[in-house]
Amino acid sequence: MFKYNSGLHQASTTPRTRKTRVEMNEVIAPLQHVLAQRQFENFLNAMAVYAIQRAYDKEAQGLLTGSSTLDALCCQAAEAIERDDPMPAATAGTDDFTLYIATELYWGKGGHTPLLMDLIKVDRSARRELVLTNINGGPKTSEFKQQLSQALGPSVKAHYLEAESLLEKILILRAYIRAQRPRRIILMTHQHDVVSYCGLTGGSARQIIKVLHADTFSLGLNIPWYMLVTLNAISAQDIANDTGRGVHLWPIAAEDQGMRPWREWEAGGPLKTCSHGTQRKFDGQAGLTYADVVAQRLQLLPGEHVHIGDLNEEMLHQIRATIARAGLAAERFSHVGSVPSLWRYLKASDIQLCISSFPVCGPRGLVETKGCGLPVLMYENREHPVRSSLIHAYPGCLHWSTEQELVAAYRALTPAVLREQALLARADYERNHSMEALGTKARIPDNYVAPKVCRPAGTLT
Repeated sequence: MFKYNSGLHQASTTPRTRKTRVEMNEVIAPLQHVLAQRQFENFLNAMAVYAIQRAYDKEAQGLLTGSSTLDALCCQAAEAIERDDPMPAATAGTDDFTLYIATELYWGKGGHTPLLMDLIKVDRSARRELVLTNINGGPKTSEFKQQLSQALGPSVKAHYLEAESLLEKILILRAYIRAQRPRRIILMTHQHDVVSYCGLTGGSARQIIKVLHADTFSLGLNIPWYMLVTLNAISAQDIANDTGRGVHLWPIAAEDQGMRPWREWEAGGPLKTCSHGTQRKFDGQAGLTYADVVAQRLQLLPGEHVHIGDLNEEMLHQIRATIARAGLAAERFSHVGSVPSLWRYLKASDIQLCISSFPVCGPRGLVETKGCGLPVLMYENREHPVRSSLIHAYPGCLHWSTEQELVAAYRALTPAVLREQALLARADYERNHSMEALGTKARIPDNYVAPKVCRPAGTLT
């Protein structure tokens, strides 16, 4: 059983205030000291805790950022561990074998796990395997392992790193890579996963592909031997500008579970709407709070609003209190929590319009909503366009940014508009988000060459 420093669990649930450059200097010096002393376990623990603290900065949600300084330290740690535990050259690997490495999986929560499963499904490698570093906790339950086995199918093996320390996990992972020699390693790791960021070097495989699925601070953006992949066009350009390196843009896809029959809305009659996403997609101000948007929706149009996804009690209380102050019936809002499949839930429902999350978009959920053929009222984040749902929208979609635009969008709804939007949403899914589209684009040719050595650290970021 892996016994981890409890400081990581505490940091992961406590949002932090933004650190200044002076404060980061205070963090860097101890990291450099323990690394110079080859105290690898202390270094790995401290780096993981600091990374997850930055990832949970509430002000930075929806904004992918990194640190060249921290990544340089990760590279130095990886190379120091490599000197004690050398690998043969990556070119020795000849099998068409792709090894996926992930930190953790969450069934029915967020888009990270479905995205990983989709990448594995469309991968045409002769051999595919998955390793979970599981740095957040202990061994997996039999129920979890059964779910994962069903999701992967019989042809894909899953492995779980179980050890007493982070360094031991790195050594186990490196020994497996040394024995199996994968041609490609694809990282779907969390922001703080030092087992991968400090465990792999440029010689670990011919290609090490880092999928930048996070939308907060993350380690790994500046590790030179990674081939960077993102799923957000604006983020891709920002990362390319910041790192000075090319970024591969892959589509978000979802397995087609069919377009549902359209539920006609009668003008003036009850309209059933929904929003979906986890708590942090709705945290923060956008001129309006989520509670304001729900109450306004219920004031302007009859019917009910459903939230799909986890919300904490504080936000639920805020929504219900805002509804009560507006003189609206409490039963017009319902919270169903997370569901095993958003697509299947929407397809079986009588929901007629989805109001996208804000101020932070939820791309995977939007893809499933469009595939189901459900119209979406998209939020446009003009302050931080990279957070905006419009990146994942379809031409001619319903959208809003200000309170006035939101009111205008509601008042412009007609049965004909909703029917048209349903068709546009489904057509966009078929054109851009099918598994066929992902299978065609989710690849990097072998003649793409990435660096294999670490550059000196730049300024503190």
